[in-house]
Order: sequence, then structure tokens, then C-alpha cells
Amino acid sequence: MRISKGLYQLIRMIFNERQYGITQAQLKKFQVAVAEMAIEAESATDRNQQLRYQAHLDALNSQIEAFQEELQQYQKLKAVKTY
Repeated sequence: MRISKGLYQLIRMIFNERQYGITQAQLKKFQVAVAEMAIEAESATDRNQQLRYQAHLDALNSQIEAFQEELQQYQKLKAVKTY
């Protein structure tokens, strides 16, 4: 079964302040992980190791973007509800 884009976005959506706080905390953890891994990646000596670090960094950055998008969507939703 294939999940539609709209349903996938709904699944990833933040629905309350608790989820918002958890997502913020996870975002910070991922940002720290990227910073630490970037330092480690500088010491990579062979090409395969460099590629592995880059793939891992790309995955972490992708998740960071998803967290940021979810937080922005919740902020917009919350702003609309307050009017």
C-alpha cells in the first residue's frame, strides 16, 4: 500500500505542545550530532570513510529539515487558531 503525500504529511504533523517540545529537543540533538560528526569527518582518511560520513551527515540534515518544517507548520497552525 502506498501512502499519499497528504496522509504522510498528516502523520508527521505536530498536534500539541508536548509534541512540539519533543520535536524541538530532537532538533537540538540532531544539530549537535551534525556538528560533532562534521568534526569527525574532517579526520576521515580514505574515500570510503569520507563517503560514509557524508551519507550520514546528509541523512541527519534531512531529518533536521523535516523537524524544522514540522515546527513551522505547527507554529502556523497555532497562529491561525489564536485568531
